[in-house]
Amino acid sequence: MYGKTDDPDFSHIEGYEDHSLNIMATFDREEKLTGFVVNLACPSQVSEGEFLISADFWSETRNELRKRFGEDIFVLAQCSSAGDQSPHILINKKGEERMLNLSGRTEREEISIRIADGIEKILPLIKREISFDPIFSYIYKKVLLSRRKITDEELNFCLKEAEKHYKEYERLKKELEENPEKRREKRWYVPITYNYRRAQWFMSVKDKFERQKINPKIEIVLHILRLGDIVFATNPFELYLDYGIQIKARSKAIQTFVVQLTGPGTYLPTTRSVKGGGYGSVSPSNIVGPEGGRELVEETLKLIEELFK
Repeated sequence: MYGKTDDPDFSHIEGYEDHSLNIMATFDREEKLTGFVVNLACPSQVSEGEFLISADFWSETRNELRKRFGEDIFVLAQCSSAGDQSPHILINKKGEERMLNLSGRTEREEISIRIADGIEKILPLIKREISFDPIFSYIYKKVLLSRRKITDEELNFCLKEAEKHYKEYERLKKELEENPEKRREKRWYVPITYNYRRAQWFMSVKDKFERQKINPKIEIVLHILRLGDIVFATNPFELYLDYGIQIKARSKAIQTFVVQLTGPGTYLPTTRSVKGGGYGSVSPSNIVGPEGGRELVEETLKLIEELFK
């Protein structure tokens, strides 16, 4: 997702990438195009770290699709399993930057063009199989997943880190109280907010540690919807890519739209990710670990199978 690839110690990109572009087009009874469901395994965070509210590349994508197919086209964006994915270029950055400069596009605009080109290429094929009365069925189910097991060592480390950040927060708070004019500085709130949130983030592990003693399982909700030969399978997590690939590979549907973050979920990392110790893999970032991830895959596939019996 991030990191310096020009470092002498860089050896490889650890994870896989999913370049599939899953599309469902919608039409009215006169076969006039009305919209698209667009599903891809990439979070919309080209502009992350900026101080603004934005739909990120989905804004440019909607504009580009409406320019090509009509101003009244509705676009429903879906993020497939992409908890360990990012739209940022890690390899050949200079070459990519040169291409953007030559084309006069921003990175967000370039992504929107690629999505729109993909849709425009396959739309004539989609129109060959318009179905006015597709099979429709739906399952809503609450399932139990194993909590991530937090060790005493992890707890102690997180408590120490929480204390460190809380002390820094208190220092910054006192400094602001003594020097109120600092509030007139640009983004004066960033350091104090960061340390407060970081302290809370590490401290959350204590509650998770206590909860796992009482109940080793956590309840989540899955929505599985069949529309013709397509299935939409949701989960509430920032689900790591491998799990989505497993669901797609074994699904009974011709096309499986995995949809993450349909609820208040956290990261759901894989075993190799936990070993690597990335941000999304450490205990403050998740409540369900690899064991629960495998359970999620099996539960999802079981429900998809039910809809195709």
